[in-house]
Amino acid sequence: MYVSEYYIDNGHLNNVGRFMLETFDDHRNIRKCYVEVKDYILYGDGISELASILDRYNLIFSNENQFQQFMDLIMFAKNNTRIWENNGYTPSELHEILAKEDKKIIEFPTIERRKKIGRNDPCPCGSGKKYKKCCAKLDDTKSAQLSSEERILFFETWFGLMGFVNERIKVIKVKIKPEFPNTVSDTMILKVREVLWEEPELIDEYINTAQLTQEKIDILKLWRTNYKKGMFLILEYQAEYAVAIAPNDQGEDRLYGIKGISDSVATTLRQNLPTQIETVLLPFKGKIIYDSFIGTFPLSFGEGAKAAFREMYANAAKHGIITSLE
Repeated sequence: MYVSEYYIDNGHLNNVGRFMLETFDDHRNIRKCYVEVKDYILYGDGISELASILDRYNLIFSNENQFQQFMDLIMFAKNNTRIWENNGYTPSELHEILAKEDKKIIEFPTIERRKKIGRNDPCPCGSGKKYKKCCAKLDDTKSAQLSSEERILFFETWFGLMGFVNERIKVIKVKIKPEFPNTVSDTMILKVREVLWEEPELIDEYINTAQLTQEKIDILKLWRTNYKKGMFLILEYQAEYAVAIAPNDQGEDRLYGIKGISDSVATTLRQNLPTQIETVLLPFKGKIIYDSFIGTFPLSFGEGAKAAFREMYANAAKHGIITSLE
């Protein structure tokens, strides 16, 4: 067991290093890279930071499964390494302690792997009803999501932008084509997406250099100026959208009606309400959608918190529900 002034290595960090040595051939580079990866596990936050480290040492995974194994080891080490700053607790242990006090630690966002909901399954909105007697009625009408034509337009525009950002910044080694469906994995797209929202001015470069239709140019210009990135609390599912609350630029709570892309937000999330998410809202054809990625968090709320949310909702509802960012 190796002990430093900041953490105790209980073997989980070594497992990451061992996996890197077994996966990549350039062992000299790997040892240098591992020092930075270890620092990321202890201090870092955000997948783009980790992607930058790997790219700096030109370490490329041969397939998505290999990358997922690596990320599983990273997150296990993050959650199970004792840190003096946490009074010697691991983040997982601290999570359990705070949970007893009705507090929660936000964990690393994950890419949602959607599973088909059976019509007799409990509804994902948490109403207690069967899906067929609740949100299935909304999903059947498909009014809470984009039309098939809108969905294709969104993804062609989005993947075109992702491809440009990747070519410009060299985030991943795979070429992202402006087509839907796309063959590049969600995990890879996520890396590029995080770079984009760190440098949104790349949208201007894309508009000025790419050969685009006027329709796509208009969409991208609105994305550049009117995107809204942050944390949102989803409080309700309505027939046309999911209703989320978040502060506006003046710090005042407002309600936002968010359309799903391929499915309603309710079907995509499959979580009890209220639920906390992290995403980037985008204007699109007079509607509000998100940028195809939603970070979810394993939070639960007591009755006191739910009562406070209802009051927040009632106050924000006086200003109506914002359904367009244009």
